[in-house]
Amino acid sequence: EALAACLQDHLDAAFCTWTGTVGDLGEHLERVCPWQPVVCGNAGCAQTWARRKMVTHSRDTCEFRRVPCKFCATSCSIGGLSAHEGACPQATTSCPNDGCQKTVTRAALVAHRAECLKEMVVCPCPGCSESTLREGLDEHLAAAVGKHLLGALGR
Repeated sequence: EALAACLQDHLDAAFCTWTGTVGDLGEHLERVCPWQPVVCGNAGCAQTWARRKMVTHSRDTCEFRRVPCKFCATSCSIGGLSAHEGACPQATTSCPNDGCQKTVTRAALVAHRAECLKEMVVCPCPGCSESTLREGLDEHLAAAVGKHLLGALGR
């Protein structure tokens, strides 16, 4: 059918202006003819366009075209880009702790929070369940020495 359509286009001379021998027609249709229907080369896309429109479709409008993530440069389909960027480990995020202004990648957030001075921590002393900001832990430990000693002795 595609061959018949292209041949009709050639006969009408309304679209393709190719001239040549019948022996060269197959190669023209297979590789060159701008009016020949071709299937999009993007994985997952089965749309067929005239060869002359395929470059624009596959590069600019195809929902399966590949684009790089702005954070990690991983190649994603345009349809999946938003989901990827929403979970990309290289995307930056702000520390959720009040008072901390640090911006880190998602991949580094756990490590940052393990040392963030604005993170709430529970006193490491047995029997003490007080919480404080990490930046105030030394002050708490110094102020509660007596309580901590009694807790360590089981009293």
